[in-house]
Amino acid sequence: MVWRVVRESDGRNLILKTTEDPSRADLLRREHALLAALDIPGVVKAIALDEHGPYPALVLEDAGPQDLTAWLHSQSGLIDPGQFLTMAVKLSAIVAGLHARSLIHRDIAPFNFVTDAGGARFTLVDFNAAISTAAVARPATLHRLEGALAYMAPEQTGRLNRVVDHRADLYSLGVTLYEMVCGAVPFSSSDPVEVMHAHLARSPAAPASIHPRIPATVSNIILRLLKKTPEDRYQSAEALLADLKEGQRQWREGERITPFRLGQADLAKALPHRTAFQGRAREVELLTAAIDGAAGGESAVVLVRGVAGIGKSALVSEVAGAHSSALVLTGKCDAVPREVPYQPLAEAFGKLFRTVAEGPPEALVALRQRLKTKIGSNLSILAAALPGLSDVAGD
Repeated sequence: MVWRVVRESDGRNLILKTTEDPSRADLLRREHALLAALDIPGVVKAIALDEHGPYPALVLEDAGPQDLTAWLHSQSGLIDPGQFLTMAVKLSAIVAGLHARSLIHRDIAPFNFVTDAGGARFTLVDFNAAISTAAVARPATLHRLEGALAYMAPEQTGRLNRVVDHRADLYSLGVTLYEMVCGAVPFSSSDPVEVMHAHLARSPAAPASIHPRIPATVSNIILRLLKKTPEDRYQSAEALLADLKEGQRQWREGERITPFRLGQADLAKALPHRTAFQGRAREVELLTAAIDGAAGGESAVVLVRGVAGIGKSALVSEVAGAHSSALVLTGKCDAVPREVPYQPLAEAFGKLFRTVAEGPPEALVALRQRLKTKIGSNLSILAAALPGLSDVAGD
């Protein structure tokens, strides 16, 4: 619960953030500790943590009367390119400052940027999900998603075997900038599974095709932020900020932007690169073709064989992680346990059942209906060979 309050001692407006859920009390304490150690322009400042009573209350500065979402809704028509660039520079500078302190917000969205009445000053709020880059070690999972789905990077969906680093913030910032320019997020649906799939597989419409006054270079900057694979995006907020400032400079001089090479300030060599599999070009090609076919509606089963220790699992994992357009299920033919019938199939489908069970409830309901329609009375037979099927299928 978030309240706007007035402190009696001096009449100062403040924000009070509290909870009556004991399981979330530690989140407030963690957020206070994180913000108390920060002094970054554009990041909300923590005033105190009130521990009186059964539940803690986090006291924050009042950064403004509305968030960016409300400000955008108050505007008539699409935003002017010059005003957009001014605002985009400010938002990117805040994110760059946060990343410079080795922090990832993980919930960048317009409703987490508080602004003044004129939209001239911005403050980033809500650090519930923030994490240090030193703590990034494991991929995201479906049962513990961080952030708002409409603004979520593909690697945050739990569908990919990828860790979530600072480039996820850049994707979310890209969605925010897209909404500022186009008046809507790139992917919108009442079905959360459809939105998740769109982040993984669909290409957004170019902002310049929606807002004709937006220069092609600005449109390309936003599309670069929205690349599916982190390595294809901007690799740092500093590089993004440099390109936005160059676009802003040119626009101020003549309300036009001459195309220039994007991302020149990126420090890509300091970031992780994809693994290169020497001598496996043909295998990568075949696996990629199978995944692309599945994404287009085809069914595909691929068998990868070879002596132990030559990198079969690593090859499959890398190719599947780099191609996010389909859900890839894998099962391994181990020498043991031999007593489990159809072990590879049971392992592969077990991953499917867990993915659906941990995902949005709507996906589970849809799968149950399809199972009953397609398989019917044979469900019990399959459930004996595929552990977890009965839990997903329901009664």
